[in-house]
Amino acid sequence: ILSNSLKMKKVILGTAALLCGAVVFAQSNDSDVYQNGNSNSAAVTQVGAYNDSDVLQNGTENEANATQTGVSNESVIEQAGSQPFKVKRNLATIVQTGEDNVSFARSQDGEDNVITTTSVGNDNNAYVKQIGSRNGSMIDQLGDGNTARSTVTFSDDNSSIIYQTGDNNVAKTNQRYGPVRGLGGMNSSIVTVTGDLNENYTDQVGGMNNSYQTIEGDRNMVDVDQIGDLNTAVTNATKSGNSYFSDDNDITIYQEGNGNRMEARVKGGDNNDIDANHFGNGNLNRVGVNGDNNDVDIDTDGDQNKGDWSIADNSDGWQPSANGNILNVKVDGNQNTATGRIAGSNNTVDVDQFGNGNMVGTAWYKNDGVIIEGDGNSATIFQDGMGNTAFSEQIGDMNMSSSTQTGANHMSTVNQIGNNNSSVVTQSN
Repeated sequence: ILSNSLKMKKVILGTAALLCGAVVFAQSNDSDVYQNGNSNSAAVTQVGAYNDSDVLQNGTENEANATQTGVSNESVIEQAGSQPFKVKRNLATIVQTGEDNVSFARSQDGEDNVITTTSVGNDNNAYVKQIGSRNGSMIDQLGDGNTARSTVTFSDDNSSIIYQTGDNNVAKTNQRYGPVRGLGGMNSSIVTVTGDLNENYTDQVGGMNNSYQTIEGDRNMVDVDQIGDLNTAVTNATKSGNSYFSDDNDITIYQEGNGNRMEARVKGGDNNDIDANHFGNGNLNRVGVNGDNNDVDIDTDGDQNKGDWSIADNSDGWQPSANGNILNVKVDGNQNTATGRIAGSNNTVDVDQFGNGNMVGTAWYKNDGVIIEGDGNSATIFQDGMGNTAFSEQIGDMNMSSSTQTGANHMSTVNQIGNNNSSVVTQSN
């Protein structure tokens, strides 16, 4: 145990089953702890301003805890070893309360390690890096101007959770395999943000990865990239209660591979921008929007992909308001299915399919086709290929429907109920 009266404290310990504790209650303190061996424990507590704490552990089943209360604290915990997988079952925890805190924790080349960092205050920066498999990391920040980043490489079965509550936060999650360890995959990333002007980036490379993002507030940006097969990306932008809305959000989801699933939902918001991109076969995309002046773009390249959209679906209790929305769906491939429903006015729907055996309706899953209920809406369907099918239905006044099919063995069905509607169907070989 080190004396509290020292202005600078340094401990170097290299043995097994050691306990090290440093408690500091003065300003401008510095604490360095080094442990080499297995089953070591290090605890650093700093109360005051301008504190600095570094903990380095080399071995297995070590535990490190750093607690800082004050202003302008820095805390770095590194649990390191050498290949292959010499660092196992280590635990690192950093808790910071105050302003201008910086925390960094790294499990270098190992398995079954857990890192937890919590920042309460303003202008915090938390960074976690893990190399190996079955590692877990969680960053929880409450305050303003926070930055959180979790990086996992050479990875299988890892989990990263980032919670941020406040303003001007940035969260980045990177989970990917490396050329030494093989393909990797089955990683999970959960990002939950409550506040304004947040930015979330998730990058996953490998198979069977999961990304779940929930943002509550306005002017958020979400970017999810997944490369591999059987990945899942779910993004929700919402606020609780019918009187709250999520506006001006920018959501981009990119998936490259086969059998991937993408879902993007915006509940009760205006001026949102959603971009969904699929490259591969057998993928599923689902987009749900409730609000006005939203822009939705769905781009699919591959075969046997399917997707649906729902704009102003009030089945969950929201009022049916969806006006001035723009939906663009582009499909390049064979045997793809696209369908969706809109309830509102002055909406524009454009569905383009290039390939053979594509369908606008029926299934996935029988919405069915391009279905619009409201006034002054426009629905345009273009299909280029062989044996394509298109269904369009409009209920209301002053709606416009246009279906163009190029090739042979096509079928087009248009139903319009209301006044002053117009329909144009063009079929050519």
